[in-house]
Amino acid sequence: MKKSKVQRPDWEKIGKLPLLSLGLACVLLLSFPAIQIGYSSLQASVQADIKEAVGFAIRNPTVQIPPRLLPVIRAVLPNFDSNETFAFLKKSGDDEARQQEFDALVTRTFEQLDRHPFRALGVVPATPRIAGFVAHPFVHVGWVQLLGAVLLLLLVGPLLEPLWGRGAFVALVALSGLVSAGVFCLVHGGADRALLGAGGVVSGLTAAACVRFAREKVDLLRWLSPLKPVELIAPGWMLALLWVAYEGALKFVVPGAFPDGIDTAFGYTAHAAGALFGGAFAFGAIQLELEKRFGESPPTTTERPRQRERFDLERVSRARARGDSEAAFEMLLAESRHSARNRDAVTTLWEMAIERGEAEIATPAMIQLVREEIRRGAEDVGVSHWRELTQHQPEARVELASLLKLIPHIRHIDGDGAAVIALQQAMDCSEDGPSAREAAVIACLAADLEANIARAAAKRALADETLPEQRRAEVESIVQRLRTREKAAISGPNEEKELPVNVFYAEQDRSGFGDVGDLTQFGAPGETFPCESVVSATPVTLESGSLVLELESGGFSSVAYPAVSVVSVAGVGGLGPKPVVIVDVFAADPANTNAELCIYRLRCDRFDPRRLVVDEKDPLVALQSFLKQILARTQARPLPDPAGACANPVKLFESLEAYQAWASEHIDI
Repeated sequence: MKKSKVQRPDWEKIGKLPLLSLGLACVLLLSFPAIQIGYSSLQASVQADIKEAVGFAIRNPTVQIPPRLLPVIRAVLPNFDSNETFAFLKKSGDDEARQQEFDALVTRTFEQLDRHPFRALGVVPATPRIAGFVAHPFVHVGWVQLLGAVLLLLLVGPLLEPLWGRGAFVALVALSGLVSAGVFCLVHGGADRALLGAGGVVSGLTAAACVRFAREKVDLLRWLSPLKPVELIAPGWMLALLWVAYEGALKFVVPGAFPDGIDTAFGYTAHAAGALFGGAFAFGAIQLELEKRFGESPPTTTERPRQRERFDLERVSRARARGDSEAAFEMLLAESRHSARNRDAVTTLWEMAIERGEAEIATPAMIQLVREEIRRGAEDVGVSHWRELTQHQPEARVELASLLKLIPHIRHIDGDGAAVIALQQAMDCSEDGPSAREAAVIACLAADLEANIARAAAKRALADETLPEQRRAEVESIVQRLRTREKAAISGPNEEKELPVNVFYAEQDRSGFGDVGDLTQFGAPGETFPCESVVSATPVTLESGSLVLELESGGFSSVAYPAVSVVSVAGVGGLGPKPVVIVDVFAADPANTNAELCIYRLRCDRFDPRRLVVDEKDPLVALQSFLKQILARTQARPLPDPAGACANPVKLFESLEAYQAWASEHIDI
């Protein structure tokens, strides 16, 4: 059972969000329930004391009412003026005791009230404190006041934060709060009510946004684009209407929880001051060109293009049915260029491209589709697409990261031969080859498949000093294992080497090669065949421009197709219990500046042709297909004839000497 992968946060996308605006909104949302819950008992106690003080004053009309309590009593009794009319009822003794009791009750009530955050953290003009100027934007009376402020903040804050830079944005937020509170104290000097909430701050931000975008359209949700493509296009002046609606809603939540709102004040004066300051700040920012100096590109002010219509594969089918294959092909090509995630569209495009002989046009889309299948977890489908690419576009290369993920599945589904081809593609991914870490992965994958690839990849990985120690130890272990295996495979000087078992010869007998017949026509062994030029090799893969061979002496050789002049195929007796098919590739020696002849001899008992031809289970048919591809790409002279050079059938010789003598007579060496 596969374990689900933990999705790590994409810090690059998160870093593009307006983090200051979001952080401020989170602080506002969290502070409100903290205050409401933390001071709920104190609020209940203050309400009980106020109720008791008002009741005491009503029951005892002779007591003198302090000015702070009088508005509260008038809120309960609208027609109440004062207790002065009952002064004639005063008596000595009892009246003084009641007055003292009442004064103590009122003092206790207002002491508790002043400890409540609504008063302690608000801006009270009668008793202004520095803490109130700093903290009042984070204290709200109710949910309506809070949510209105947060909504405006999330709409205008992300517009301004990237526009002028975070430093200017912080200055605008801080100064809007301070200026609004300062103007409130100047205008309402001596008022015994607290200014609360972020109204002054959001008023300043909204006014700044209105000035900046007065004649433009803005995308109010553009800041969500790093996470999700959404939009909300509106003219800039619409922000002013939202601010007016917010100010109107405050009428229903201010004053606050206590009678007559003695805990809070109407903040319209402060909000107007904040708005004036925000507008002036925006005007100054435009004049000082803060956008060019500190900010980023302005938010988009035009509507984004509407989402593309969903691709209709039925239209393609209808176009093909009426014989308009060109239109169908163009529709598929346009869809694949837009996105390679549509599996049906890309595979249909690939099929049509193969039919038209234009596989290279659809190759980029197929490569992207392989990557997409791996992302979806459909590796088996990805292997199928890779197989198609390898068969029809051998030079096409899936990106290395995706190919390395796919190789284990290629081996499981298509066998070791296909996996070796994929490993060679990984090694040839670019001119510079794979990186050290990628080479280490290749070495691990090739360790029990292809020793030479594993050795070459390990050498590249170990040459990089930055390779992590754990990975280095793993690669060194692979190298040691390969050396041990090679030593064990070395035979003693008097021991006869045993030919490797090959499925080609395990499944095919000599009847598949044709009859030996009369060998006298081939002549006697000759001396003219250049045996010193013969290099034993094993084919690895057919590249777009060359045949890649693994040399018996070690290493690899890439034989360019134009350098090949002759391809000779023969069945030779005397090399084993059955005739052995050998393929001689006559080519110019790439290591010799004089372009002398080099003969690469491929013995079919030492490789499985099915590794080189995808989707072919019969070894003889696979060999024939391999030979046809070589002849088609090299345009070389086929020996003994076009059919024989394709092993259809194989021309037989009783010995290697007999074959070489015959070849000397038929090739101008």
